[in-house]
Amino acid sequence: MDESKIKLVLMMYKKQYENMDLLRMCKVFATNIHDSLNKVGVKNEIINLKEEFDLYDHEIILCTINDYSRKRYILIDFTFSQFFPQFRDNSVYKQNSSFFNKLIENGYVEIDNKSMIVYLTFFGKIDIDMMTENLFNKKSNGSTL
Repeated sequence: MDESKIKLVLMMYKKQYENMDLLRMCKVFATNIHDSLNKVGVKNEIINLKEEFDLYDHEIILCTINDYSRKRYILIDFTFSQFFPQFRDNSVYKQNSSFFNKLIENGYVEIDNKSMIVYLTFFGKIDIDMMTENLFNKKSNGSTL
């Protein structure tokens, strides 16, 4: 199952970099994790929040898992915890703390349109119609995520 592959890849990175400062390391980790996931056959794409949504310059990974008759999406943000100290009082965080705490603890979280909007709103105001239309229908290697 792809989710177990995602967990294994992230456990490897957590162990390898557990004492490293994550500040400004999102692009390095996103690229390395993206490559590792590709090697184990997990369909994923790097998304730059500044380029896609005119938000903070931060990179995440969106994985697509085909489970029987439905698609599931996994958001990987291995360095999200770098934002926690300065955004602890963020109202979006406070209203959705279980979602964000899971992301901080695991480095990933399953998402849908609603939770992706919550995640993006943490970084600023977003165009919800653009996000819904573009992100989950994004073309990757000629196929839809």
